[in-house]
Amino acid sequence: MRPILVASNIVMDVSRSRILLGRRADNDCWEFPGGKVEAESVVEAGRREQYEETGMELLGEPALVGLADGWEWIGVTGKQWYVCAGLLWTRFNGEPELVEGKHVEWRWFSGNELPSPKDCTYGTIDLMKIMIAEFSNIAQLLTK
Repeated sequence: MRPILVASNIVMDVSRSRILLGRRADNDCWEFPGGKVEAESVVEAGRREQYEETGMELLGEPALVGLADGWEWIGVTGKQWYVCAGLLWTRFNGEPELVEGKHVEWRWFSGNELPSPKDCTYGTIDLMKIMIAEFSNIAQLLTK
């Protein structure tokens, strides 16, 4: 089995200390915007997926927060092997809109009001763990 590479956009509005998550229509879980990398770079996929899902334009270049390797998720979900590349974006144009039917809601969260891990996708949980380990807590990250 080969992994599927996914661009996971960690979109931060630094001026308002908040981060964007979308609630999926199929499982009611929160996740970072993004999707599968096709015949393109991970950064290009991140930009494309963000626009397709939210109508937002991502600007500048992202920082790579880390990789969430979903090999261990297969036993829990019975699905494909995904590797999520967490791309941190702090510059963008527009506000999120429901463009595709994949999500039922886009919401900005401050560091102290993030959804609980049980309400998030595995990739989102793992990327948040990486961010917490790196920056001690999300609130600190949002104020940088």
